[in-house]
Amino acid sequence: MSVRPDVVCWYEGMQLLPQHFQLQGLRAEAMAAHLARAANPWYWGVSQLSW
Repeated sequence: MSVRPDVVCWYEGMQLLPQHFQLQGLRAEAMAAHLARAANPWYWGVSQLSW
């Protein structure tokens, strides 16, 4: 994923919907992947395989 999702702006009294948690999870995964790529910028090999 090349684009990081926006931060969910949590505030008191906010109606919690499943989409908020989904977006929060997507952002956490994207940030973890970004940090992993930044930690080792010269990786090589197969990164993804789809059939």
